[in-house]
Amino acid sequence: MKTIELHKRPSLFAPSLKRLKPKFRIVTIDETKIIDKSKINYLKSDGSYCEVHMLDGSQVCCSVTMKTIFAKLDTNVFFKTHASYVVNIDQIVSVSSRHDMVVLDSGAKIPVSRVNKQVIKEKMELWFD
Repeated sequence: MKTIELHKRPSLFAPSLKRLKPKFRIVTIDETKIIDKSKINYLKSDGSYCEVHMLDGSQVCCSVTMKTIFAKLDTNVFFKTHASYVVNIDQIVSVSSRHDMVVLDSGAKIPVSRVNKQVIKEKMELWFD
């Protein structure tokens, strides 16, 4: 009888465990930054670069795609409003259906795609009382 060694198989749950870690690292041109996920206001994509806007108003520009960073974030806390933007749901203070945007606590106005406009309307009941 052949025994299977399960500990040698890669874990199927490894990618989701990354989302549970409170911090991740970003390599910039001159340093490696440790980013606390709870302090992210929003992400802005610029081609193969991504700007990480923090709650304190600072920002980190890195040569990593927004898709790569978004994969490290909890989708219960972060939402992709547009092809170029991901927002921290806890920072949303208003949703403008007339102008297709969300306004964050910092005053940042983030565009919302037509498709995600409907998704936001549906999820508002889950996100907010």
